[in-house]
Amino acid sequence: MSDAQKTILKRSRKSGSVSKPDYELAWSNYKQCVTSYGYTTPVLRQFSNGLYMIAMRDTTGMSDQQRKKFNEDENKCYNTEVIAVTGVYQMQIGNPGMLSDGDQAMVDCLHKAGIVPKNYDKEAYKKDLDAHAKNRPTTVDFSNAEMQSCWVANGASFGDVNDTDQWKPLG
Repeated sequence: MSDAQKTILKRSRKSGSVSKPDYELAWSNYKQCVTSYGYTTPVLRQFSNGLYMIAMRDTTGMSDQQRKKFNEDENKCYNTEVIAVTGVYQMQIGNPGMLSDGDQAMVDCLHKAGIVPKNYDKEAYKKDLDAHAKNRPTTVDFSNAEMQSCWVANGASFGDVNDTDQWKPLG
C-alpha cells in the first residue's frame, strides 16, 4: 500500500469516513501510477453516485507477454493506490448500514434510489438477477443508471453496463 493511500485511510479514520476529495485523490494517484509504467491514462466510468469503475480494457494487438506485464502493472497500481480507499467509500455509498447480506444491501440501495417499489425484496432481486443472467425479462431495468450505481456501490464488477468506453493501454 502506498504512503498516499495510507495517509488517506488515516485521515478517514479520524474523520469517520472517506471524503469525496480523498476518493478522487486515490483515483488520481492510480492513474498517475499506471501512466508511470508507460501506459495510456486509464479510462474511468463515473456513475451517478460518484463511484468509479475502470472501463473495459481493450488489449487487442498486445502479445501475451505484453498483456501479462500490463495486468501485473495495472493490478499493482490498483492495489497500491486505490483498493482500500475504494472499498471503504463504496461501503459508505452502497451499504452504510454495513449489512452482512449483500443482496439485502443491494435491495436497500435500490429502495433509496427510488427505482423499485416498497414491496420489492431480496427474493425479487434474486429472481431478477437470475433472469438478467439468462437474458430474460426482469422487473428492474439493469441498464438504469441508478441500478448500475447501486450495483457498483455494492462491489459488483460487470461488463454489461452499456460500457461503450474502452481503455486501450498502449493507445
